[in-house]
Amino acid sequence: PSMHLFGDFAGMVRALHDKGFRVMLTVTPFVSGDGPIFRRYRGEQMFVSRPDSTVAMAEWDGGYSAFYDLTRPEGYELIKGRLDALRSNYGIDGFLFDCGGAMPYLKYAQGGAAAYLSRWSELSDGCDFCQYTGTSGLVSYVHNLRLDHDFDWDFLRRAASDMVSANLLGYPYTVVSPRVSKLADLDRVDPKVFLRYLQLSSVMPVMNIAFAPWNITDPAVAASCKAIVNDRARLG
Repeated sequence: PSMHLFGDFAGMVRALHDKGFRVMLTVTPFVSGDGPIFRRYRGEQMFVSRPDSTVAMAEWDGGYSAFYDLTRPEGYELIKGRLDALRSNYGIDGFLFDCGGAMPYLKYAQGGAAAYLSRWSELSDGCDFCQYTGTSGLVSYVHNLRLDHDFDWDFLRRAASDMVSANLLGYPYTVVSPRVSKLADLDRVDPKVFLRYLQLSSVMPVMNIAFAPWNITDPAVAASCKAIVNDRARLG
């Protein structure tokens, strides 16, 4: 899609960089089954197809999606080229790669599921920052236990319990995060709960902060948050 659809995208990236942030974008292999990109490339064998030559479609609540066949050189080069352009033209620092929803259909890729996952992992070549999620076979020990629960003291109890349970079940690297919607209004969140979550997050393999720090309006809370993050930085 045209970048003008996202407003001043380059300006937004610059503003985030000026605040000291690294900017990463989520990447999935999916394309809306009724959108212009699908219509543009449908006849070029760019998407994963079933044995009967029909395009494989994943069904979602909002409709259907096709997905690029990365085992085809043209499909891989298209996606890799666009990611490289985002880095060089807009200063994007890295990407979070998520093809979990495509896993049931990878057997239909021209080169097979193993080759697809191999090519998917190669998309991060040259990136300083990248993360893979929802991809069986690539990240076998890192698990994000996302809890759909109100952000309160009970959330913290469940988060700590679930992390211990995951470790006992053989998943040594586990993170716990709330749904982003639960942090939409920070003014309604108990600051003590919020700070305890940050402390818990600071000792996880990945410190997952699902909120915009500049939305914290209480100076004392903001200072405590910064101290927690600095403590994590000293851990390395």
